[in-house]
Amino acid sequence: MSWFNDYNYFGVSRQFGMLLMVFIPAILLLNACTPEPAPLTINEINNFPYKLSRPDKGFELPAELEEISGLAFDDINNRLIAVQDELGILFFINPDSGSVIEKVKFGKPGDYEGIAWVNDTVFVVRSDGRIYSVANYDKPSISTTTFKTPLSAKNDVEGLAYDATKRKLLLLNKRDPSLKKKNQFKGKRAVYEFDLGSKTLTDEPALLIDIEQLKAAIEKEYFTKLATRIGRFLRLYDEVSDFMPSAIAIHPITKDHYILAHIGKLLVVYDSSYQLKYIKKLDPTLFRQPEGMAFSENADLFIANEARGGRAKLLRFNFVSAMHLAEDENNK
Repeated sequence: MSWFNDYNYFGVSRQFGMLLMVFIPAILLLNACTPEPAPLTINEINNFPYKLSRPDKGFELPAELEEISGLAFDDINNRLIAVQDELGILFFINPDSGSVIEKVKFGKPGDYEGIAWVNDTVFVVRSDGRIYSVANYDKPSISTTTFKTPLSAKNDVEGLAYDATKRKLLLLNKRDPSLKKKNQFKGKRAVYEFDLGSKTLTDEPALLIDIEQLKAAIEKEYFTKLATRIGRFLRLYDEVSDFMPSAIAIHPITKDHYILAHIGKLLVVYDSSYQLKYIKKLDPTLFRQPEGMAFSENADLFIANEARGGRAKLLRFNFVSAMHLAEDENNK
């Protein structure tokens, strides 16, 4: 398909070259004077189980999903469930064709941003933190219950996932990470837990995504510190400072926590102990506006992109086991 194009991430012009001649001495001085970042608690693992530059399948979604905002996987019926950020409707999608096979209304129009599947119940979260529990969604006796949380519009909840080991929902905030005090966790993004037993939200974040840690990790993995700082100083890019997460999902085999950023175009992965494990840059021509993410039971990864002037798209990345990764490495 034409939208699987290569992207020249760092193409430069003659004017840019002249700017570098002016600014490099200043950046060299800045680089020499800037203290080293704090040591990272990041696992040095070379193999990532998905080939994010080469989707195994790609589907265009219908016009009614132009504003797709959340994605979950129904393991029992082998289908995806999506929401979009305007209508209170569940969209059931065939994972092998991308076609909508069923629609179920669960509520009034609203800014719905995340969805999680928990056996016979689907949970949907609104951007202000209100949670919708949709039971019997496959039957005429569908029932929707709402739960208000201490989160609000200032937090801008963007993602929802289910942690089966804890029996808790994970709510991902795009903006203000704190519940009460302003700037309490400045420079971070937060994930809160919602206990399905007590129907209560934790007072403190379960995970704080540290922007400075992500910056240091990207400098270490992708560029020299000098090249990175030149780009940021000239305002050519700063994917981490603009890091705005849009989805969260838990890997069914490794239990790693995957966090997707639609602004910043990054996929950040933490292990089950919330230690930073991977940071992956996303090609902006392939991931135009990634908003939803889900895993199938066999760990295939699905990422949904909003239309953004074209058609919404669903990408499928097949899971590559550690054994196959080792085989690929040995065959190089």
